[in-house]
Amino acid sequence: MTHLNRYFAFPAARLPRRFLGGLAIALLVSPSAVAAGLRQFTPQGQIDQQVRATAIFTADMVPLGQPEAAAPFEVDCGAVSGKGRWSDARSWSFLLDRPLQAGERCDFRLRATLKAANGESVSGEQRYAFFAPGPWP
Repeated sequence: MTHLNRYFAFPAARLPRRFLGGLAIALLVSPSAVAAGLRQFTPQGQIDQQVRATAIFTADMVPLGQPEAAAPFEVDCGAVSGKGRWSDARSWSFLLDRPLQAGERCDFRLRATLKAANGESVSGEQRYAFFAPGPWP
């Protein structure tokens, strides 16, 4: 055994059986067995001068190279309009035409018919929102 192998080689005989059993189960469960969902939605809650919302999914939602594919959300930002687009197969952004003014709010609701590219339904939180704080005296 070389000098480096002494530090970096981990023979299976030295590992606890529980660890090896857990590792085997983890390897058998493929990522496709986990339901598609939303990993991150930003921003949320009170914001200041925000003009972009971004959603990152845990599974491919659209074929790569189709930025104009259907939006995953029903968006309601009141009087503020904007446009959404896919930046890759899992990331979608919505760009507001202007920052929210005091008291304005944006609501994002996942479409009821939304499916991942592999046909799975998207599970998890269904609504996201952010707002600009009201005027302060």
